[in-house]
Amino acid sequence: MNQLPVEVCEEIFKSLNLQGVLTARRTCRRWRQIVNGSPALMSRIHLKPPLSLMDRGMKPICSIPARGVTLKDTTVLTIDSWWESIGSELTFLRL
Repeated sequence: MNQLPVEVCEEIFKSLNLQGVLTARRTCRRWRQIVNGSPALMSRIHLKPPLSLMDRGMKPICSIPARGVTLKDTTVLTIDSWWESIGSELTFLRL
């Protein structure tokens, strides 16, 4: 698959469900770059913290540069430096 153009790989990845896209993203550096560089694929990645309370001691919810986060029913007391890596890629935040 390393011989295929990026556009072809992206079209193949679009046929995957979300778990498949995340698995492909973890496969190799090239595939991660393809997924990360595709607005269509990245718009499918949405995070929702499993906790109802976020504070400084919370561990990162994910290392994936998600485009959306839902914080509905979540109380945010403080955030730590890990938020910068998640928040920098957001295009929407649902409260």
